[in-house]
Amino acid sequence: MKQMIHNFGLAVRDGFQLRELPVGAEVVHVAAGNHNGQLRIWFQRLAGDQPTETRKFEVIGTGHIFEGPAKYVGTVSVGYFIWHVLEHIDGHGQT
Repeated sequence: MKQMIHNFGLAVRDGFQLRELPVGAEVVHVAAGNHNGQLRIWFQRLAGDQPTETRKFEVIGTGHIFEGPAKYVGTVSVGYFIWHVLEHIDGHGQT
């Protein structure tokens, strides 16, 4: 089965950020990017055309309160700041 790795940006700001990802895509890495101060998220997916789904991410600082349920995706250090990326899921365990 052929697969690919892609990435997208997330802004460091309050609130949820929605992204369209192929169904079954798996987040594999989070890092600081140099695209307008955004964080970068890499994900693995099947090659070829795939249906997409809307997924909900949030960037929070250490010690900040967030609503769950949410899955921890990764942590990024940018200068003096530490950011944590969460993916929010619904009550059925789906993103």
